Amino acid sequence: MPSSRKYREDSVPAATLRELQALARAWRAAGSRGGLAAGAAHHAADGILTLAEQRLLISTAFTALVDFAGIYSVQALANALACHGGEPQSLWATLLLPADQNPAAEQNPLGQEISSLARKLNVSWRGEQSRCLPGMREPLVACQMLALLAAQQPCLPQSIQAGDHLILTKDLAGAAAALMANAKEEELSEAFDLKFARRCQQLAAATQASVLAEARCAWNVNGIHALRDLFQAGLAGVLHDMMDYATLDFEINLAEIEILPEAKLLCDYFGVDPLAVFAPGALVIVGEPGGCEAVLGKLRLANIPAKRIGQVLKAGEGRWLVEGGERVKLPRPARDPLVAILS
Repeated sequence: MPSSRKYREDSVPAATLRELQALARAWRAAGSRGGLAAGAAHHAADGILTLAEQRLLISTAFTALVDFAGIYSVQALANALACHGGEPQSLWATLLLPADQNPAAEQNPLGQEISSLARKLNVSWRGEQSRCLPGMREPLVACQMLALLAAQQPCLPQSIQAGDHLILTKDLAGAAAALMANAKEEELSEAFDLKFARRCQQLAAATQASVLAEARCAWNVNGIHALRDLFQAGLAGVLHDMMDYATLDFEINLAEIEILPEAKLLCDYFGVDPLAVFAPGALVIVGEPGGCEAVLGKLRLANIPAKRIGQVLKAGEGRWLVEGGERVKLPRPARDPLVAILS
């Protein structure tokens, strides 16, 4: 259970100095880029807060100053909180600077895109501040989002049980295919044609990166145990992580997993496993059979595509992928395969 913390509404929440100093030491030890890949955001539901008898969730993301990093951070936070049963409410940002820079003279270059997405998500943008942190080699943006706990209880993977069903919303690999098509347009134009490459570039635009709508369908449904979005990791990695927490195993059926034809073609061409790449907007829902059937009904009414893709197994039964009638072990991805293609 997340820890309980006090919170003052008139103060800007920030990660503790101890946490920030530890982060700075990690950056310094890891070399010139400080150990975080450009654009990476790290987030978790930090805790449950109590304010005026309401239960609130807070989550933090750190990101480097690269294009679209602000959008990435805000969406990652909103999705993470939704998966814990939280309705996003407010957002703050802090620009963390090396000690030799002047906070009064620096503006957060990501501020505009952060505030713009916050408005689209109907999240109150509470502004930003700048501060110096000893040990920082490069500027870093820390975003924090506050959410009202709308679910009766936080959705946590420790609640997963053997026999639970696994639901996946939307499709896999569309956003990954769009990234590959943008990075490799010339190569794909020669291998296929320019029209195909341009069509693949539009796949991400067709997918809503937010999982808030489908998460709302699962909140407070009896028997639903855990939610997890695929904004920062692929389906295979997420399932392994969830079952590690629950100390259980699983089986999924590839035939039930929606993969767009263009995305499948690009994944095959570049030798990428679509189960290993991140899939913004896709959500894994885990729960008892009856609860999952209820959620599938609500998702259908909301016009959100979703399918039951597998089930949770007892510990020791193995982690399997059923493909073409054959049951094979599903390995944990070492890292997102897009890293090698886009680097």
